[in-house]
Amino acid sequence: MDNFYKKLLFVAFPIIIRTTVSSFSGFIDNLMIGQLGSNAITAVSVVNQILFIFICTITGTIAGASIFSSQYFGIKDYNGVKKVFYIKFTLSIVVFLLYSLFVYTFYDKLISLFTINGDVNIKNEVTYSCNQYFLFSFLSLIPFWIANIFSTTISESGDTLKPMMICLLCVILNTFLNYCFINGNLGFPQMDIYGASLATFISRFIEMILVIILALKTNFFNGFFREIAIDMNLLKDVFKKSIPLFIDEFLFSFSLVVGIQIYSLRAVDNVTIMSIATIVNAFFINLMVSLGIASEIILGHELGQNKLEQANTYAHRIIKITILLSVILSFFIYLLSLHIPYFYNVKNILQLHTTKCIQVYAYSFVITSLSCVLFFIIRSGGNTLILSLIDGVFIWLVELPLEYLLINFTSLDLHTIYFIILLSAILKIFIGFMFIKNKMWLTNLIKEK
Repeated sequence: MDNFYKKLLFVAFPIIIRTTVSSFSGFIDNLMIGQLGSNAITAVSVVNQILFIFICTITGTIAGASIFSSQYFGIKDYNGVKKVFYIKFTLSIVVFLLYSLFVYTFYDKLISLFTINGDVNIKNEVTYSCNQYFLFSFLSLIPFWIANIFSTTISESGDTLKPMMICLLCVILNTFLNYCFINGNLGFPQMDIYGASLATFISRFIEMILVIILALKTNFFNGFFREIAIDMNLLKDVFKKSIPLFIDEFLFSFSLVVGIQIYSLRAVDNVTIMSIATIVNAFFINLMVSLGIASEIILGHELGQNKLEQANTYAHRIIKITILLSVILSFFIYLLSLHIPYFYNVKNILQLHTTKCIQVYAYSFVITSLSCVLFFIIRSGGNTLILSLIDGVFIWLVELPLEYLLINFTSLDLHTIYFIILLSAILKIFIGFMFIKNKMWLTNLIKEK
């Protein structure tokens, strides 16, 4: 087997397994909540959209630092890794504080956006359910970002197996606790969606503890906490790469909130439809994200060793793998669309519309996958400003205005509008291919320093 494919399999397989189990657990959790009715599904979806803003922005911020960390690991400069780790932690604290202020200021307004066209009873029930679900879900973000800092650093070394095992354990724990708490099984009191948020908090807190213990046992974490100091010159470099990704991830995550709200302008039921469709779609796109993350780690190591042509060759192989894998997965998405929506306790018409939305996602999955993986390839070279323009700015200047116009000024079905929005990513792919072809992404950041 070619050395590249061995590397890709070694790095990607644990990430894909972790993502698969995590996504499947999220799907099972969603099914459990789905038995509580469409208002519960809507409430959980609304809160998760708000929390997703933080998850994306913190991931983007850490990713900016991870570009340097991967390249430092490529040349086995653990002192450089140590400096990047401190910067990750510092920037994460700042992002969490800013996000907390954002939520405190706009929480009520964000919740109300999704119930504009609902009657008073629906508004009150959805708002109440949102408040029930929010507290522990918000608190669970603290152990999430701390665990994320440690686990990403371990993964950047090329060891993705151990963080995956910890994640699997905690995902299984989360599913078990949801089974116990939501419907009151095994002697526990029935807590509905409040129980779902409590289960998430407990499992993430345990994951944080286990990841920290794992990190402290690795060689490159030796002495990490003896002399904590921030390298200001490196901080400036990381900041330059992180800010565009922070902005891009914020724009992307907030666009999902606005996008769902635009769909709800026709009917609150559209939130339920898109919530169910999204949980199915997310399972498959997360597999491609896993491939992208593994690709970024491998390419980062090659770039750190100044093997630019090797990295370019690997990138083209990754693109071919992406196309092949996405074609195969699109068939599975279509097959699942015929069954999954009917497991939810919602009206038949909503199940039918959900099926159609999942099917159009299957038709466009190759486009969605390519735009995703190209993002990670380009990011491995640190071209974060360009990525922000390609991704986040594109969404706000093209996708959301197009969605708003189609929802308000046409009589097109929801699934047709969704399909048109998905196809608009073709433009992003074209721009991404131009960067790959011109080799503009091939940058050794460590050598530049």
